[in-house]
Amino acid sequence: MNQQKQKFLDLLYKESCVAGLEYGIDPYILMAQAAHETGWLRSVRGNNLYGIKAGKSWTGDTVDFTTHEVVGGESRPFTLRFRAYPSFRAAMEDYCKLISTLGRYVVAWNNRFDYEVYFDEMQKAGYATDPAYAIKLKSIYRSISEAVSEYKDQP
Repeated sequence: MNQQKQKFLDLLYKESCVAGLEYGIDPYILMAQAAHETGWLRSVRGNNLYGIKAGKSWTGDTVDFTTHEVVGGESRPFTLRFRAYPSFRAAMEDYCKLISTLGRYVVAWNNRFDYEVYFDEMQKAGYATDPAYAIKLKSIYRSISEAVSEYKDQP
């Protein structure tokens, strides 16, 4: 396992398992999406693990940063306002609350223990603009499954 995955698991494995139990979602889904959205924690700001934007109704802290959105088939940089959290755990909790209560994600949430369907449905619901979003997340999920096996075997 490479150092970045090791660091990622050191910081998020236990938190993801606890959040998974609390909210009733596969913890590897939480980790896969966080790994993708932050580049395995290489570019995390404001403890925002899931790239959740700060819409008009958001009253919490925010952080502005540059991200890429696919517009007209092209990836373009945009500086946008995102939600900021006091901890990774708070980011996981907000993500679970958002996905479990926002109507457009109901099909994904109802499949939160079948990662392939979950990620397909997240893409269909418009979670991200990348047309390959679900494919990328599925690959990361499988990579995390393998990494966790190694991680658990460590002394």
